[in-house]
Amino acid sequence: MLDKHLIKKINSGRCFVLVGSGPSCEVGYPSWHKLAELTYKELISRDCVSDSESYAKYLAEKKYPELFRQAERDLGNRNALVDLLKPLLTPTKRNKGVLYELIKKWPFACYLTTNYDDEIKTYLDESGEYFKVIRNRQQDFHTWRDGASHLIQKLHSDLNYPDEVILTSADYRRVYVEDSGRYFCDGLCSVFKMFDIFIIGHSLSDPDIDYILQLARKLRSPQHPIYMVATDFTASDEQELLEKYNIILVRYSNTDGTHSELRRILKTADRFIAPRHSFGERNGIDSRPEEEIESAIALFLYTRLQGVQATDYLEPLVLSALYSANAEGIVLENIASLPVMKKIMQGKSNSEDINQTINSLINQSLVSSVSGNMKITSDGRMKVQEYQAIRKMEMDQAYGQFRLDLKNAYGDVKESQLSQCQKLAEEVIVASFANRGSTVANKIFSEQSARPDELSDVFGYTSDRAIDIEDMSLRAAFIETMYQFLVEPNPTQRKYLASVSQGYFLYHLLGLNPKFREVIKDVFQKTLWLFDSSVLLPLVAIGCHNHDYAVDLFQMLAGERALLYTTPRLLQEAWEHFQWALDFMQDTGIESSEFIRAASVKGSYRQNLFLDGYIRLSADGKVGTFRDYIGLIFPDRRMPRISFGKAVSQKGLHVIEISDLDGFDDNDWGDIEEAKNELERERKERGTYRSQLQIESEAEVRIFINNLSSGKYSVDGLKKIERAYFVSQSRIIDQAFQQETITTWTPESLYRYLSTLLGKKINPDLLQQCMLHEYYYAGISFIDKNRYEHFFGPSIDAAKASYKKERDRYIEEIEETHIKIDAAFEQTPDLEKPFFVAQMGWKLAEESKQKEELSKQRERLAIKRALDAEIKVKNLEVERDKAWKTREEIKQKQEAARLRNLQDPKHVRKRRRQAKKRKRKKK
Repeated sequence: MLDKHLIKKINSGRCFVLVGSGPSCEVGYPSWHKLAELTYKELISRDCVSDSESYAKYLAEKKYPELFRQAERDLGNRNALVDLLKPLLTPTKRNKGVLYELIKKWPFACYLTTNYDDEIKTYLDESGEYFKVIRNRQQDFHTWRDGASHLIQKLHSDLNYPDEVILTSADYRRVYVEDSGRYFCDGLCSVFKMFDIFIIGHSLSDPDIDYILQLARKLRSPQHPIYMVATDFTASDEQELLEKYNIILVRYSNTDGTHSELRRILKTADRFIAPRHSFGERNGIDSRPEEEIESAIALFLYTRLQGVQATDYLEPLVLSALYSANAEGIVLENIASLPVMKKIMQGKSNSEDINQTINSLINQSLVSSVSGNMKITSDGRMKVQEYQAIRKMEMDQAYGQFRLDLKNAYGDVKESQLSQCQKLAEEVIVASFANRGSTVANKIFSEQSARPDELSDVFGYTSDRAIDIEDMSLRAAFIETMYQFLVEPNPTQRKYLASVSQGYFLYHLLGLNPKFREVIKDVFQKTLWLFDSSVLLPLVAIGCHNHDYAVDLFQMLAGERALLYTTPRLLQEAWEHFQWALDFMQDTGIESSEFIRAASVKGSYRQNLFLDGYIRLSADGKVGTFRDYIGLIFPDRRMPRISFGKAVSQKGLHVIEISDLDGFDDNDWGDIEEAKNELERERKERGTYRSQLQIESEAEVRIFINNLSSGKYSVDGLKKIERAYFVSQSRIIDQAFQQETITTWTPESLYRYLSTLLGKKINPDLLQQCMLHEYYYAGISFIDKNRYEHFFGPSIDAAKASYKKERDRYIEEIEETHIKIDAAFEQTPDLEKPFFVAQMGWKLAEESKQKEELSKQRERLAIKRALDAEIKVKNLEVERDKAWKTREEIKQKQEAARLRNLQDPKHVRKRRRQAKKRKRKKK
């Protein structure tokens, strides 16, 4: 799941996305490694390889720019290399671009890419919105200023411009190292400084990733993180990127080169991002009739007010129908034709049901029979008005809180905008729960295995409806507030959500089978329920956010003497979740930033229910250390693996190996292998493959359920089992083997149905946990803010104290105003303040290191200058000495010549004549 702050930035419409090779590889383009391999093979076929060892080395070390530089040399020039690459840089087969579909749909302001292809432009053109393509020339960077939008910049240009394309090591050196490329680095720096950046589809082997990281290292700021989804990085890389570079990284695996896991991550995030336009990919939202809403909610209020005796669910509907009838009343035979009842009964023969319900209402003095007409009494009218008053109160309180939260998220919101947002919120919640109630009810009674696209998604509906809000910042605030409404509701909001969701479930259940209340309870005694780890985990993880709901579910099942089973492999999956927490706590102290990162679900971490349970109970003062928490789960203090199985057994579940079932034979292992192959293919295609244990567990379940239902298998000591179901959040078995009858129930379906069958008064808090149980397994975390802040109070206080000490030095070193940094720190949630201060520290350390290095450079330069000056002086002295010697030699030669001349009679006579001549001239 992407960071929620990133999702908010994307929804604001001001976020930029930097697209790497991943989406293009999904479409069918070769990866960097594949392109390098193809280039080498083509060079071999042309007999143009001058140094095969270098090519092999570059491929092995993933030095692709160096390889293309060598290819350029071997081919003789740049144009020859480009001509070779053009036919290679095409899709081998045209695949569906799921990643590009999502990228074009999300409201990014601008797109940056290091790819040479035109896929982004092609997909955006299909959306009907024009984006101008610019390249990497100096004038192209002049367009980046505040408010820039609808641009696609090809940072590496493309193969149609050989002189501009960044491909070889010489090209990278030209733009990132040499002075001639300073405009490129400066332009890229300005983009990273001015805008929020989301980097997607890169791997550690991409040749440009090093330069991106260098840029991030230079520009990192605690209040302005860079977000990145990339492959090939390790957990330690992720930690270092966050602490040293302020890059929030979500890692994914790409072993098969298809980026299927990246698709899963983005599809999950897609639920929370409003599309730029409505593409019709999700179910539309139809407004629901007011009488339907009233009736649905009345059903749940009826059970809440009447308690465990409320098993005749037709009563509130008949009462509501008579309330809306005319004052004279209506004959018994026509009650089923009233608007509310007509939709429920769907033309079915129901006189017996209506008669029984009317008699019950008459006995309660809520209805009277006058001259053959059924009329609602004053007590009955008061009962309906009570339902309506409670419904209105719950609605007003829920949306009153929603409006307040929206104001806090977007301070400048106008009253008209508040009204619009509330109307959209009402439509989203009612429509999504109405559709979901219908789907779950069909699953129970019609044995229709619901496909994922049929299950209404309240988060997806929210994002779809948000496009009606023109102000992008308000749109982002609306989605954020709706998320808070659904995930962190206050008590009044939980009551409202429970009324709508369970009311519509009952409403559709009645529409399928008005006599469902008469379903014999021993159905649970003749049905075997096989539970997977997604249901076992919250049951064992005491104190976690959905533990109470899991306990309530299993207590109801145990009360009905249901047959509850699991397998060793399913149990192993749950155990590994606990083992991870155990190992993590042994290796990491609770004061460390890594523990806060895991607990607050930063980066690639997923929420661990045992850590969540420990933090919550510790904040409540119920446990001290993690060892105390383990003792709470496993009181016998035995070996954890043994205790884990025992803890499950104590909840009424039996752990049974498939090979121990009566009727199992060796041929069934072959069936399990076939099921494994199909499930592995299906999961990898969907990007949900985690491990071989996951596949083995599900393959066993498929054979277990099928053969138990057909009668081939039997469980020793039990009478004939009429049916068997798998209880899991995953519907992968139903999806992989669609030709078979229903196999999987979600925990939500089971909980709602069982509560309804027993006439149980549902706690809204537990129903809220039930509704959100599925979203936890989609990667959404549920953090109790108050408890977490209490637990991490010492770390938060330490961060605040450190901030005060670091701030002045930070301002002095980084040259930021204290107002700017103080505002950023105050706006940072308390749980993230330790990261803020840590990143300040890293940046200060880096600045100090850079200054120290600069000081050393200056010192080295000064020493060099002194040495140069000293050498220059010595050279001058040497030259001076050399010149002195030359002058002395000349003097000596002149003196020797003078002495020789004095001894020469001719020279003496000449000198006398010259002297006489000078004397005559003077006269």
